Amino acid sequence: MTTRDNTAAVVSRDAQVTYSHPSSRHEYRQRRPRRFHTARSLRKGSARFFGFSSLMTWLFVLLTVTAAAAAVYNRDWTQCGAVGAQIALLWLPICLTWRRTLLSLRARPATLTVPWMMLRRPFTNLRHKCLARQRRKEYYTWS
Repeated sequence: MTTRDNTAAVVSRDAQVTYSHPSSRHEYRQRRPRRFHTARSLRKGSARFFGFSSLMTWLFVLLTVTAAAAAVYNRDWTQCGAVGAQIALLWLPICLTWRRTLLSLRARPATLTVPWMMLRRPFTNLRHKCLARQRRKEYYTWS
C-alpha cells in the first residue's frame, strides 16, 4: 500500500522524458510516403468516401466560379449575392468546425486558411502517392 509517508514524487528536469525532433518537417516528409505505401493494404471504403467528398468540393468550386462569372457577365447582381451566400453557407460551418478543433488541440486557429488547405490537399496527396510509388522498394523490410 502506498501512503503519503512511504511515497515521494520527484518532479525535476532530469526526471522528465522528452523527445525532440531534429527536423519535424523533414520527418514528416519521410513518414508521409511510407503511410501511403502501407495504406495500399487497408480497406478502401473511407479513402473512397473522402475522395468523393474532395471531388464534390472541387465540383462546387467549379460551379460556383462558373455561376459567378455568368452573373458578372449578365450584370445580375442578385445572382452574385446568391453565389456569395452559397459560398458562405458551405465554408463558414467548415471553418468554424476546424477552428473549434484547432482550439481544442491548442493549435493556432488558422480559420481563414482552411478552404485553401482543403483545396490544396488532393494535390499534396497525389505528390506523396507518387513519391511512395517511386520509393516502394525502400519501404519493405527485406530491401
